[in-house]
Amino acid sequence: MDVIFGANPLIGEQEKVVTASNNREVEECDWFLWWSNRSAACLFNWKNFKNTLLKRFHDEEEDDVYKKFVHLKQKGSVSEYTHKWEVLAIRLSGFSDKGLLKRYRCGLKEYFMEELKLYKPKTIEEARHATIIIEREYKLHKTPYANNDVTPSSQAYPK
Repeated sequence: MDVIFGANPLIGEQEKVVTASNNREVEECDWFLWWSNRSAACLFNWKNFKNTLLKRFHDEEEDDVYKKFVHLKQKGSVSEYTHKWEVLAIRLSGFSDKGLLKRYRCGLKEYFMEELKLYKPKTIEEARHATIIIEREYKLHKTPYANNDVTPSSQAYPK
């Protein structure tokens, strides 16, 4: 949650609590209503709200997000995969930059994963930029087959 508000330190404690509570799932909203009625004195204390919310929901949610993250595989475009990867990655902590880069690479389709090795990216940004270039180049050079008699070359569409 601090990731969302960290970019704007001018947001006050009260606004953080209200904004966060308005952007939660139904179960969390029900809990928030119960908690806010019970803890009126603490309602606008961001640190207390965040810690209490995370104690109540964080473990289950993080386990689920972690599983989705480590099993994430590219199924569509590089942009779609990157977006899904970012949505999950931002919700996790404990991964080093090297670990995040490895997870990004490992989730790519085999063709992109192999091509990315040639770029030797050292950061996530370098890897994302390179995979967009690889995908663009792939699309430019791919040729549709006119009939069923022609067999695809070794550069068939990525698995």
